[in-house]
Amino acid sequence: EPVINADETGWRNRWLWIFVASTFVYFRVATSRGSQVLVDILGIAYQGILCVDRWGAYTKYHKGLMQICWAHLKRDFLWVIQIGHTKQSADAISFAKRMEKLKKKLLAVWYRFKEGTISREELIQHTDPVRSAIRKHLTLYKDSQERCVRTLARNLLKRFDHLFTFIFYEGVEPTNNISERGIRPAVQWRKIC
Repeated sequence: EPVINADETGWRNRWLWIFVASTFVYFRVATSRGSQVLVDILGIAYQGILCVDRWGAYTKYHKGLMQICWAHLKRDFLWVIQIGHTKQSADAISFAKRMEKLKKKLLAVWYRFKEGTISREELIQHTDPVRSAIRKHLTLYKDSQERCVRTLARNLLKRFDHLFTFIFYEGVEPTNNISERGIRPAVQWRKIC
C-alpha cells in the first residue's frame, strides 16, 4: 500500500496496534509498543508514506515519507496553552496560540482543495506562505526559556517536512483520524468489559 495510517493503544498488559490502508484495516495485539512491532508487520523498511502521531517507535522505524498528525499537534498546542496559564508564561501562550492560528490557516486551504475548488498546484502555492510562517515561528521559539515550548518547537523543526506531506502527495490526509476512529470501538469495548 502506498499510504498507511497507524496507531496503538494500551490493551491490558499488551498493546493493540491498528494499520489502516485504502482497502483494509489490520489489527495486531503485541507485547510491545516499540518499533520492532512495525518491523514485524511492515518489514525492515516500509517504502510508502506512514501517517502517524509523533510516538518515537514510528520516527525510529520509518526513515521515508511520513505525515505527522495535525489533530495530535492541536492537542499539543492546547496543552502548551494550559501550561502557559498555569505558569503564567506569556511565551508558552503566545507560541501555542500562533501555532494553532497557523494550523487553522493551513487546513482552511486544505479543505478548499478537498472540496475541489482549488487544484493540487494551487494548494501548494497557497500554503507556501503558511508553511514559511510556521518555520519562522518554530525557529523563533526553538530557544524559548519555557521548556515545553522549546522541546515542541525543536521537535517540529526536526520533522518539519513531515508536517506537510499531505500537501504534496495523493491519498495522504493531514490527520491520523482514520486510524483513531478505527481503534475507537476496541477501546470502548475494553473499557466496558
